[in-house]
Amino acid sequence: LVGVAKAFDDADDGARPYCSKNYSFRNVVRADDAGVSYGRVVAAEDIRAPACGSELPVAFLELLIAERKPAAAFAAKALASALETARADVDAKGLATATVRRASATDDAAASKAVAAAEKSENRSRALVHQLEGMVRALEEQRLNLESYVDAVAFARSRAEDALKRSTDKKLVEWQFLPTNLNWHRLRAKLITTDSEKAKEKPRRSSLTFSTPAKPEPPPSPLYHSTVTFGASAGHSKKVGAFKDGGLHHKLPGGQDDAAGLCRSLNASGGFDVATADACAKAVSDDLGEEFEEEQRTSKRPDKAARDFKKKALLAERVDVVLSQALSLAAAHVEGIIRCAADGSASHDTVLKRALAPDGRLLMGIECLLSTHGDEQGMLEDLVVAAAWLDGVSFHFVGSLEDGSSWRVRRGRHGAIDVDRVVTGPLKDVLINASAGGSLKNARITIDCAMFSQGINEWQTVANLSGDRTLQVDCNRRNYSNLAKHVDRLSNVAKALASSDEKASVDAEIAGWKTLLKEISTAVSESSNAAGKHVHVL
Repeated sequence: LVGVAKAFDDADDGARPYCSKNYSFRNVVRADDAGVSYGRVVAAEDIRAPACGSELPVAFLELLIAERKPAAAFAAKALASALETARADVDAKGLATATVRRASATDDAAASKAVAAAEKSENRSRALVHQLEGMVRALEEQRLNLESYVDAVAFARSRAEDALKRSTDKKLVEWQFLPTNLNWHRLRAKLITTDSEKAKEKPRRSSLTFSTPAKPEPPPSPLYHSTVTFGASAGHSKKVGAFKDGGLHHKLPGGQDDAAGLCRSLNASGGFDVATADACAKAVSDDLGEEFEEEQRTSKRPDKAARDFKKKALLAERVDVVLSQALSLAAAHVEGIIRCAADGSASHDTVLKRALAPDGRLLMGIECLLSTHGDEQGMLEDLVVAAAWLDGVSFHFVGSLEDGSSWRVRRGRHGAIDVDRVVTGPLKDVLINASAGGSLKNARITIDCAMFSQGINEWQTVANLSGDRTLQVDCNRRNYSNLAKHVDRLSNVAKALASSDEKASVDAEIAGWKTLLKEISTAVSESSNAAGKHVHVL
């Protein structure tokens, strides 16, 4: 389509698209008693794999490694000390038991009771030593597993030139921290000519007449649409369990109610908070009264504390995998908005100013097409937790970082994730212009996340007939609540930023949001009883 690309000014923004599509079609502009007016529309779509798909997981993993290596060292030191004390206690109680036996040569009841008490105390101490030894071994395994995070950092850096992780790679362990099929789509559309047809004819929908568009005279401003597409943020690799036992929503005790808090807790400690002598002592006290015999130690009595630690450590790694992927998704969404604003999109500039306002936030609306059948149910269970965790993640924009990197991930207030992003050139300029006080120092964007599950494929048909759609309905209701809170917050910000001349249009815009919100509420509430799919939520 000669001329479509010429209709747009394509500045080199350093992010090369690997796929571009051009369209030209005739569309109805106006229809009234005078006739039908048509316009020639050209549209161009660029699709690219954003660099954050490989760069941001590196920064996230570096944070986890920095947090967990000291935690692992502290836990190992504490356990070694506890084990030394426990072994000394076993020796002392062994001597005490032998002394009691010698002193209780007679067969009277009191002597037998004293011997039994001494043996029970010794066995309890031996059981504690056994639990501590099992925990030391488990902790060493986890320390070695932490080294695999270092390998994951090296692998992600090696993919800097080709950040796209394809569907065929999603089960591979080395790829597990990178998002699947993460793509940013920028669609630009222009009305470049207008002609009128006076003949009275009934208005009709767009007729797709593909042809070379006329040269725009003068060139109008294009409309921009920014969309991010991605494969579900989920633990696909066997190393973290895949979907044999479901996803995180099923594995976390409190489900979505406290998923965000549990994830932050796990992420901060990596499971090392259970690597303590107290946990081992509790594992022994849980079996109070049982004698500790050799055959029980080797076969019948598992190392309870070590088993619990391994289970939690595996859960922590799955959390890391899911959140690492989701964080890249959020970054791609934020950067897409900023890039469109830098390209001259007035609507995205308005969105950016509202998000950067002191009380503003940026909405990240996720439309999920996963069904509630088979492995897709497990993917949805992971993604539900990821969306809950993303709610409140913040991006800070800076001119440079000390180590020369483009990204840094750190802990903010209450353990929340804060991401520092280096911006230069047009992206930096548009952020300064949109920020309060005109300073990059105030350029901070916090995410409001609302995810709606639609389940539109053929497996959802199976799930509707035989499966449980509780998670899907629960997800939509909870995220509708998130969306309603965002609309309230955004309404206040929009009013505060509006000039006297803009007040009427902003009031109309807010009224439109409230109307749409009511329609979404109806769609979500109906979905709890509907046997069909949830396409209407979209």
